[in-house]
Amino acid sequence: MLFTSINGSGLNIEHARVTHLDRLAKLMMLVMIAFVWYYKIGDYIETKIKSITTKKHGNRATSISKYGLDDIAHRLLSGFNPFNINLIRFLSSHLTI
Repeated sequence: MLFTSINGSGLNIEHARVTHLDRLAKLMMLVMIAFVWYYKIGDYIETKIKSITTKKHGNRATSISKYGLDDIAHRLLSGFNPFNINLIRFLSSHLTI
């Protein structure tokens, strides 16, 4: 799920042309932080606010990570916050290291 999300259906990491190992490590750290952020947002929305619809064959219509990524992208691009979640406060209160 992680590699699918960061490669094809989310962050498109395969298009990065990073050749230096230290830069690649920094990029991967940022990608991991972003993934955890939008996965937790998607999980929160799915469990507390609005469930992901289930298709006739029993699978979800979208993944939890895609649900969160779409929500964050929609907010950043439009300024509209349909679920009224403060992203910075949510991240700081739900992310423990």
